Amino acid sequence: MADTDAQDDRYRRAATILHDVAKPMRVLSALAWDASIREEFLASGGTKLPEPTYQPIDPGPVLDGVAEARRILRFGPTIDEWLLREAASIEATALMLSSLGTPAFHAYSRQLYGVPNQPLRYDPATPLELAEKVQSSLAELTTVKLMRPPVRTHTSEEIAAKLKAAVDEHFGDGAPEILVVDELSANAVASTSRIKIRRDAQFTAKDAAQLLNHEAFIHVATGKNGQEQTDIPILAIGHPGTTRTQEGLAVYSEYVSGTLDLDRLGRLADRILAVQMVIDGADFIEIYRWFLDRSATPEQAFESTRRNFRGGVITGGSPFTKDCSYLSGYLTVATFVPSYTRLTPVAETVSVRAETAAVVVAVALTV
Repeated sequence: MADTDAQDDRYRRAATILHDVAKPMRVLSALAWDASIREEFLASGGTKLPEPTYQPIDPGPVLDGVAEARRILRFGPTIDEWLLREAASIEATALMLSSLGTPAFHAYSRQLYGVPNQPLRYDPATPLELAEKVQSSLAELTTVKLMRPPVRTHTSEEIAAKLKAAVDEHFGDGAPEILVVDELSANAVASTSRIKIRRDAQFTAKDAAQLLNHEAFIHVATGKNGQEQTDIPILAIGHPGTTRTQEGLAVYSEYVSGTLDLDRLGRLADRILAVQMVIDGADFIEIYRWFLDRSATPEQAFESTRRNFRGGVITGGSPFTKDCSYLSGYLTVATFVPSYTRLTPVAETVSVRAETAAVVVAVALTV
């Protein structure tokens, strides 16, 4: 019993240290651009490279905390291995944030989020191959007129009102605050306590349900669940090491709730293609022009482009690769769930290869 108590105490201390050093890190906030950058870029007709600036971030306190946690942990036991992986992710996050605007930023980003040509864990297919297959399938559907263009007629205020009613009913007194904000690279983003929606974003009739399942029922709910795990407080913190699972689970929730439509699937694929283009050397203007043909407005094309370049190098070669997490994470979760329910090894389940990405599109047609 004494040995068990000592081991439990080790886990509590290590998890608390990692929680305390990871909590102050706000990745997306650290990568944020001033609103004037978009205004100036669009005023130039999309011909002048943006010049974002970032506040310097000292990784020292985080690295010290990670080193302290590692001294407590051991190699071998499963929980130790998990906490050591958490420590490695938190360390890489701190180093990534200390490298904003430099090529080194991309080296840590790819370590944390992956890159388009990195094979999936249980499959030789890559996110890039899957994205290309999805877009090829969507192009065929468009050609035979089975895919209609999305109709975005709902405002952020309308979506916010629908979300508020739904989260109030589901979470009660613990419901997250719904905010409409001016600056956001995504249409919406969630933390445990609030969901933010970009004011100038336009939405389809289905988007409210999609955001409810993605942002509220996954990001908010898992965060609140983590906060209840007082013995292992690191579970209450979202950091880049958890992003692929988080976003994969969130997209999977869209699928099982019937809100993962073809437009959404195409946008997820576009993001992966754009990341690879930046890795191959495309600069901000080139990616903006590429997105311009795929966007309802220049503002939306700018925001889609900014997602890839925030924190990285504007002239290309070193993007922020978080957008690789959505589709690869979804396929990982979609592979894991049936293996878990059937009590069979994940590696023995049906592999989700690039050739079968068309099936994902076919499924989306039915929801």
